[in-house]
Amino acid sequence: MSATNDTPQRPLVPGGPGVIMPLSTGPTNLLALPATVNLTLYQGDDFTFRLAVYDAARQPADLDGATVRAQIRETAASEQVAGEFQPTIAASIINLHLTSAISAGLPARCVWDCEITIEGRVTTIAAGTIDQIAEVSR
Repeated sequence: MSATNDTPQRPLVPGGPGVIMPLSTGPTNLLALPATVNLTLYQGDDFTFRLAVYDAARQPADLDGATVRAQIRETAASEQVAGEFQPTIAASIINLHLTSAISAGLPARCVWDCEITIEGRVTTIAAGTIDQIAEVSR
């Protein structure tokens, strides 16, 4: 895009559909990171929580046809999956359930994330650590 007046040109960046906004003269960082959600669980218990998903306009997202995967690994680099949440979708809400059998076998500290796929596009919407409190009753 070229300027049509005598003002100095500045770099331009899309600011939404049909909108172009000038950048500041300082550094610009673009972040595409999931929400950090750290969990502390009691070993051997069932655990369920919800993630509300919103679109760029901050409206409830349309998750029709979406698939969800939420895995747990000892570290992000671990090849072996330590467990998986069982996901269900209701409107713009993702329910993630961890069964007692899975939580009983998890390491004391591990990591997890949740990714959603819509029309072939994968987005990790949440990620964090899991710290487990050791169960007493077995």
